Amino acid sequence: IIEEKSKTDIKQRISKMTASFLQYGVTVEMIQNKYKLSNIEEINEEQLKELGNIFKDIKSKKIKVEDVFKKENKDIVAEAMAKNKKEVAE
Repeated sequence: IIEEKSKTDIKQRISKMTASFLQYGVTVEMIQNKYKLSNIEEINEEQLKELGNIFKDIKSKKIKVEDVFKKENKDIVAEAMAKNKKEVAE
């Protein structure tokens, strides 16, 4: 039962984390590429903690999205941010 709760908890944390990153143009695919995952649910506790720190640094403008996520994703970042702004405006 504890293991099931743990899996549910990590799924909720992944969901919150991906939604938070999307505000900055970081997609699930970009996170998966960073950690070479085929599915975001494969992410482990250590990677989640690292992403939390990365998010804090992006939010506080200590680092840029492009500093952490591959430059080839720059167009994806711009596209995701434009899409997010459009959705927020609606």
